[in-house]
Amino acid sequence: MRRRITWLWTCIATAFAALLGRLFVLAFLPDGFHAGAIRWQDHLRTRALLEHLRGVVTDDARGRIRFDNGLPVTGRRVRRSMEAGRANISFVVHTERAAGPAAAGSARRVAGTVGLPDTWPDPARVVEEQGRSGLEARFDRVLRGDRPGFVGVTVLASEQAPPIAGAQTVRVQPAPGADVRTTLRPAWQRAADDALRDAGIREGAAVVLDVANNHLLAMADVSPDPAALPAVTAETPGSVMKLVTAAAGLESFQFAPWSRFVCKGRSLLEGVNMRCWRVHGPETLTEALATSCDVALAEVGARLGRAGLSTAWRQLHLDSSQLQRTDGKPVLAEAQAGQLFRRSGRDNGLLANTAIGQEDVRITPLQAANLARTIATLGQYSDVQLVQDVERRGRVIRWFGPTGSARALSPLTAQALGDAMRRAVTSPDGTAHDLAGADVSVAAKTGTAQLPDGRDNGWLIGYAPFDHPQVAFCVFVADVDAQSAHDQVHRAVQSLLRAYRQFPPPSVIR
Repeated sequence: MRRRITWLWTCIATAFAALLGRLFVLAFLPDGFHAGAIRWQDHLRTRALLEHLRGVVTDDARGRIRFDNGLPVTGRRVRRSMEAGRANISFVVHTERAAGPAAAGSARRVAGTVGLPDTWPDPARVVEEQGRSGLEARFDRVLRGDRPGFVGVTVLASEQAPPIAGAQTVRVQPAPGADVRTTLRPAWQRAADDALRDAGIREGAAVVLDVANNHLLAMADVSPDPAALPAVTAETPGSVMKLVTAAAGLESFQFAPWSRFVCKGRSLLEGVNMRCWRVHGPETLTEALATSCDVALAEVGARLGRAGLSTAWRQLHLDSSQLQRTDGKPVLAEAQAGQLFRRSGRDNGLLANTAIGQEDVRITPLQAANLARTIATLGQYSDVQLVQDVERRGRVIRWFGPTGSARALSPLTAQALGDAMRRAVTSPDGTAHDLAGADVSVAAKTGTAQLPDGRDNGWLIGYAPFDHPQVAFCVFVADVDAQSAHDQVHRAVQSLLRAYRQFPPPSVIR
């Protein structure tokens, strides 16, 4: 009997001790003591407080994607108010639900999307947000906050009506995540967005790179699909591919800039039924590039063969996305690699069409801009850098250094390609001659790719100023008629060249 009584009192004492321990935790210990707590609202004191609160989340605590100067690309502050009996509480809501600042433009596509809603299904229970695309997905772990901000009013447990006058206001300060600072510059981003809009481009992209360090200054995208990123989506490049074909010929020493060709308006290669867009007559390889002769470059591709074209493709890193990688992964999962051959074969028809950027060839506008940048740097290749660092409260907690460089082309080959691109502008027969009157000297290569539906992709890539390159660019328009493709990309590039004069000091504008 005595043993049973002892056992009973032991159970009672243990239960009483557990109750006192729980009360002690609620009353004295910090919220983070609860070992099982993962979310801020799982802490014991917070759960007890929430039972008597009516309020809203004022800050989702998610870190921001930012331009290189610190201005936000994502997130927005909105002033709201809440009734509290006879009083009215005013506060600012900081959330991903609202669109980013208007100045961010299409940079929001690069930043990506965040899973919503913020609360579900009970307004007092916050569901942790997750990045679903773009940089929001890639850096989701560092962007997530530890605790959102909250403002509320305490009420009695039995009350169903609005809080009574004099009710206590409760404010919970957020514990925000880190910010991700990009290389994007607001002025260039706005200029690229304006260039696409003013040119009437409904589906396409504009990419601007800093030649010196290969920072991505602007990446503007327009598409009927709000989630699409045309700037990093591989498309048929048309005559932009002729730069790769010419590079392959020059690097193999089978051709020189002064190699001679004769264009009679159609290819004379066996098994090839190809007509050039005009009769060019006798020409050098440099002239053929400047006037975008299909016949000459098809001949180069057929002589080089599959192996020769593939070697140059790999040397120029077109078999990768060419976008900065962190922890072994590209900073944008959406960034695609280029494609040269999709099927086997060595016949002249396959090689000729591949050499002029048709058949199975695919590249992205970002890769095309980086091709121009590689030529501008006399053959030095590096991946394009989009993310500079991760910051918390203005302090850098992780820095992403330069992406490193490697020689992709010999300086002589790059110089020959650059001279041909400059001739495309200065020569009256050049395909980019309408840029000759630009306020800044430019080297350019045009491209028109015929699509199966009878429409075209339009391309225009290049760098400026020609003598001391500062920026490289690509403008791309998808699936329009041939005349619109030409007109729209040329108008957009002219707009970018006008914008260029606003940014560097006058001493470097020529």
